[in-house]
Amino acid sequence: MSRNEKSINGIVLKQIDYKDNDAIINVLSSDGKIYGFYARGVKKITSKNANATMAFGYSHFNFFESEKGLHTLKSAKTIKNYFDKFKDYNKVIVAFMLLDVANDMASLQVDSDKSLFDLLENSLTKINMVDENLLLSYFLIEVMKIQGVSLVVDYCAICKSEKINYISFENGGFICHNCVGNFDVSNYNLEVLKLFRIINKVDLDNLNLINSDNINYISLLKIIYEFYNSYTGLYIKNFDKLAIS
Repeated sequence: MSRNEKSINGIVLKQIDYKDNDAIINVLSSDGKIYGFYARGVKKITSKNANATMAFGYSHFNFFESEKGLHTLKSAKTIKNYFDKFKDYNKVIVAFMLLDVANDMASLQVDSDKSLFDLLENSLTKINMVDENLLLSYFLIEVMKIQGVSLVVDYCAICKSEKINYISFENGGFICHNCVGNFDVSNYNLEVLKLFRIINKVDLDNLNLINSDNINYISLLKIIYEFYNSYTGLYIKNFDKLAIS
C-alpha cells in the first residue's frame, strides 16, 4: 500500500448519488468510526464496487485517505449483505431506521465507539428473530446509553418510591402518584409499564423472550421514541411510515 492508502471493514449506512455514476458512501467501521467515501463510477452496472457499497453491505474497503473531506474509495468487497435477509416490509423500514440512527449517532461522536458498531451489527442480525417495534425500542434505548442517557426505571425519578404510576418525559422515567404535581405525565396500562422497565434492562439475546401483544409493543416504541427525540434532539426519517398508528 502507498503511504496514504488504508483499509477498513464496515457497514454501509448511506449511499448518496453524486453526478451521473458516482456516489458518496457513509460507512460505520468495525471500530465505531464513521467514514465518508467518494466512490467514482460506483453507479455503473459494470462497477465491481457496486454491491459492496450499497446500504446494509458489510464490506472491506480500500481507500486513499484524505486529511480533510471525503476519502477516495479504491475498491470494496462484500463480506456480508444484511438486506437480502429481511423478511417483510416493516422489517426493511425498521432496518433503514437503524442505519439512520447509527449515522446520526456516529456523526455526533468526537471519538470512535466500537459499541455502536456492535449494536448495529447485532441488531441487523437479530431483526428477523424479534418484533421489529421491540427491536427499534431496544436500539434507541441503547444508543441513548452510549450518549450517557439512562432512563429511571427502578423507582420514582423524584422520590425513589417503588410505587410508580406514570412515565414522565420531563423527569426521565417513572414517577409516582405523590410526585406528579404540575409535571406533564402520561398514564399507561400495567403491561406497558412493565415493558418500559424490561426494555431498559434486557440484553439483545433475551429480547425474543419478551412476550406481549403488538399493541403494547407499539405503545412502548412511541414512548421510547419520544425520549430519544427529547434527549438527542434528533428525528428518525420516515418514522411515521412504520405501521404504528
